[in-house]
Amino acid sequence: MVTPFEDKKILLGVTGSIAAYQAADLAALLYSFGALVDTVMTENAARFVSPLTFQTVTARQVFTDAGFWEGDDHTPLTLTMLAAQCPIVIAPAMDSGMYEHPATVENVKILKDRGVTFLGPTEGRLVSGWAGIGCMVEPSEILPQIRYILSRKGHMAGKKIIVTAGSTQEPIDPVRTIVGRSVGRLGYAIAQAGLDNGADVVLISAPTPLSSPFGVNKVSVRTANEMNSAVMDEINGCYALIMAASVADFRPVHSSDQKIKKVSGIPQIDFEPTVDILAEVAARQAKTGTPEHLIGFVDETQDVIPNANAKLQAKHCDLMVVNDVSGPETSFDSSNIKATFLYADGRIEELPLLTKELVAQNLIHRIETWFSEIR
Repeated sequence: MVTPFEDKKILLGVTGSIAAYQAADLAALLYSFGALVDTVMTENAARFVSPLTFQTVTARQVFTDAGFWEGDDHTPLTLTMLAAQCPIVIAPAMDSGMYEHPATVENVKILKDRGVTFLGPTEGRLVSGWAGIGCMVEPSEILPQIRYILSRKGHMAGKKIIVTAGSTQEPIDPVRTIVGRSVGRLGYAIAQAGLDNGADVVLISAPTPLSSPFGVNKVSVRTANEMNSAVMDEINGCYALIMAASVADFRPVHSSDQKIKKVSGIPQIDFEPTVDILAEVAARQAKTGTPEHLIGFVDETQDVIPNANAKLQAKHCDLMVVNDVSGPETSFDSSNIKATFLYADGRIEELPLLTKELVAQNLIHRIETWFSEIR
């Protein structure tokens, strides 16, 4: 899977702090995602963590004071910072009260005004035994923020895309709902792939336990009506709407205000159709030209291609992503999907069995290239 880290040269500067061991974890994470990580350490940093540690986890050279300016007051890290023309990210760590000191506050403001990004520090127990603001942000939290920064000059920079994800919930009573089986993994993967290519991503999500990709503008909804309203609120200026959510086709005509009790017998529940979001968007697109491109999703268990093609034509989509969920390898419980792309011009493209993350990357690539070609 390709990410914005792939073959990117990242210089990791490490200073003297007990948090230096976390910098080694960050170096290992960056390396695992394909980054080329060079490390510059101050003399005091090397007292906490050996340069060999960083060399081992990055498979690259480590630069230290001893190798450049032995006995000099100016470290190679300071010189590098002053000469840097790339984005600079600082994840500070310090003891209690230091971050709130007026001198620190003023200097941080100056650096932020110059375009430096600060991640943290956070609140927690410090090495002095005091609790306060001064803990370095965890490497697992730093990584997605660096990922976002690296993506901002991608091929889709400046383009707004909307991704819907998850399964909408239609209430029967306060404790029961009608809900699909999708938890939104593919939709969230598409949102991440859009971010990785530089797009400004609005993620309209039904309830899900998944964590949102860093950098998305997330709009939380529950029902089909709420999702429709959110889509219409965000649709202006949209380059592509990707309807990956599993939207309930039906809802109870009446939702009980109180829990329906078993002692009352089996309830009679009447249903009515929910709003057809794709149809609503297609009608708007015909009048306003927004969104520029419309991508639908369909899960099928029989007559997969004919049923999907009928939906493609009826909803006036540019592309329909088809998922055959009838087999054990491609069920909702699987991390894989065997997708087929149906295009409005009649082309059919079958993808092999792939992870949902790879399908998401394939989809964003098609949007980036094919739609550019047909304009």
